[in-house]
Amino acid sequence: MADNKNNYYVPVKKKKINGVRLEVAVFMAILIVVLIAVIIGMAVYNSKNKSSASSSVSNDDGTASVSLADDKGEIKTHKLCDDLKAVVDNVNAYSDASNKCEGGEVFAASVINIDGLEYLKISSNTISVYYQNQFFDDENVSSFHKKEGMVIISNGSRSVSYEREYDLLGNAAALLPVEIKTSDDSSDYIVFFHTAEDGTVSDIWAVDEERLNDYESVSVEDTLSALFTSKIVLKDQPQTSTTQVTTSKETGNAAETTSDITAGNTTISNTTTANTTAESTEASGSGNILEVTFNGSKTAVYPYFTGSETSGTGAEKLSFNKEQVITYESNAVNIRCEVTNSEGKYLGKLGLDIVRSESGLVVKNATYASYAPANEEDFGTVAVIEPFEAPLYDEKYLTIYGIGNRRYLIEKDESINKTKISSSDLQKGDDGYKRYVGSDSSIKSHVGIDVSKFQGNIEWDKVKGDGIEFAIVRLGYRGYSEGNVYIDPFYKNAMEGAAKAGVDTGIYFFSQAINVDEAIEEAELCIKELAPYKVKYPVIIDVEFIANDDGRANKLTRQDRTDIVKAFCEKVKEAGYVPGFYANTKWSVMGLDLAQLQEYDFWFANYNDTFSYPYEYEMFQYSESGSVAGIVGNVDLNICFKDY
Repeated sequence: MADNKNNYYVPVKKKKINGVRLEVAVFMAILIVVLIAVIIGMAVYNSKNKSSASSSVSNDDGTASVSLADDKGEIKTHKLCDDLKAVVDNVNAYSDASNKCEGGEVFAASVINIDGLEYLKISSNTISVYYQNQFFDDENVSSFHKKEGMVIISNGSRSVSYEREYDLLGNAAALLPVEIKTSDDSSDYIVFFHTAEDGTVSDIWAVDEERLNDYESVSVEDTLSALFTSKIVLKDQPQTSTTQVTTSKETGNAAETTSDITAGNTTISNTTTANTTAESTEASGSGNILEVTFNGSKTAVYPYFTGSETSGTGAEKLSFNKEQVITYESNAVNIRCEVTNSEGKYLGKLGLDIVRSESGLVVKNATYASYAPANEEDFGTVAVIEPFEAPLYDEKYLTIYGIGNRRYLIEKDESINKTKISSSDLQKGDDGYKRYVGSDSSIKSHVGIDVSKFQGNIEWDKVKGDGIEFAIVRLGYRGYSEGNVYIDPFYKNAMEGAAKAGVDTGIYFFSQAINVDEAIEEAELCIKELAPYKVKYPVIIDVEFIANDDGRANKLTRQDRTDIVKAFCEKVKEAGYVPGFYANTKWSVMGLDLAQLQEYDFWFANYNDTFSYPYEYEMFQYSESGSVAGIVGNVDLNICFKDY
């Protein structure tokens, strides 16, 4: 117990501290106080120096931003671009001149400081994008002013930063986002286009405006390449292809279906054409050839250039960097470009839409059309397409659906007479019939129908009372297998009933002639059967593919089919009747040579409300599902633009 007390209490008898020891203790205490005062003074001094060495920079929103400094003063930084104001002017000029997505926001650029570092700000009313321009010296900046730098995106309520490569001194289009306004309930999004050295888009990056989540970038080159495959076919090896067969009232614009395939991480959806097909053979000609397929369907055959750049399969490498055009619409970015071979010659046009889905950015509605001559599907020629030296533009070509759902771009023939009528000149009235309403006062239209046994017994007085002025009656047809000739069983009743009701008539013959002699036989039959009747409208030959079967005339060459039409028309003309022929878009361009048939009247068929067809025609069949009083079921509707 005594020892514990001694720890807290010093007795009077305890020895005192002498004077020397007390002076040392006091000296040490004073020294410590002085040292602490010196340290505090230096800290205050340095702090004042730091404040005076860095200037307070205001952001464009009015808030202050202060640079950092080290113990020697201002920390050293460097910039990707020394004059960011020039970049601002460039971006703003491009933004003003470029076409924006309908309903999308217009973006404007400015300079801003964030935490003492300079950024390029590009903003709209709804979203802002910040590109870092200023970096600390200890950060690496690669050549050509490119950097995996900080890109900040803000929607006003939250901000997200991304490490992205960008080039402040490069193409303004790569910096300027485009806002895509969605038409459904999903949030809008912005897309960025990174450009290659040739100025074409190399990849696309997108960010959702509401959640600010980004989607994996899509490589344009890889995506387009994934749509195509090709193989080299050795010399003189025959090619198997698919031949399109059509209904007797084919429009040249078949119904569309959609199928999906996958290329890498990108889903690719292709719009194709639904048709019935039959097998045929194409000769490869001399020399090796390159067979190209698009989305799994054989597209075209081209010459193979052995000295050209090759891909992993040894096939000629296709390029997609010519005539690239990017447009925007609700929900989609549209890309259109030319497809060329390794020599830079033009093979065709490619188009697709890039849209957002739950899985990311996907490709939809990918279409390809080959540049081709009008006789590309002629069974009497070599089906190898020579590449074009220059691209064709919209006003110079027709888009045709052909063999195996292939799409062809056929150059317009300037030697053929051009029509003065456009689809916009035709207007459907309350009675369901189209009439000419264009500005050319010299053009008068007449309302008509065409009929056969499929309409059965017709009450012609009601037909006349319903506004029908003329009818083209099927006189007969040739069988597509054995080739026998038949008279339509309702022909005589139709001719007599129409005449009694005051409906003017013409006739047509459904041909399956395979040579000139058979065409003359068909014409002579028509002349004989027409003798009892007064015919005001033309006597017409109808040459077509047979649907769902191997018609005897399906594989005629273009010239053979043209010769058959000429032989029929000449015989009819000799007998004193007006000769004519029937064809839709595809057959009038690829099945016949219109340049050789211009002296005969043309009955043109197309069932689309809008269409672009350049060549002259006297009659137009615009529907196969019309409704006319006095006729049970559907009937074909027609307009005639000539007073016979």
